Amino acid sequence: MSNAFVESVQPSLDSTIHRIAELKESQRRLLKMLMEQNAGIKSNKQLEDAAVVLEKLPFYAKKLQGIKLAMQEISTSTEKMKRRADSLRVDAQSHAIKKENKRDVQSQWNKLYAAKNAPDSGASSSQS
Repeated sequence: MSNAFVESVQPSLDSTIHRIAELKESQRRLLKMLMEQNAGIKSNKQLEDAAVVLEKLPFYAKKLQGIKLAMQEISTSTEKMKRRADSLRVDAQSHAIKKENKRDVQSQWNKLYAAKNAPDSGASSSQS
């Protein structure tokens, strides 16, 4: 009975063993191909250059963040300077207006004084 069992299972076992051998050979070829591709990738100069850049990426990101903060500070400082310049411009205009008004008042006083003294000087010159 065991012979009959072995004989009935033997073709299936032989087929399975043959498939396992084929699978083993296929995996060996696949492993060889992957190892060759891996070696090719490792020796690729462009990938090495890209790897160097990617290694520096955190440094560049921090540097970029620092530049961004500096630009924000510059923008804030520029806005403050613009507001200060506007304020100074208004102050300068106000000062110029006050100075002009003071000059006008002085001119009016001078004219008034000249008008007041003009008849006196004419009278005093006629009295001599």
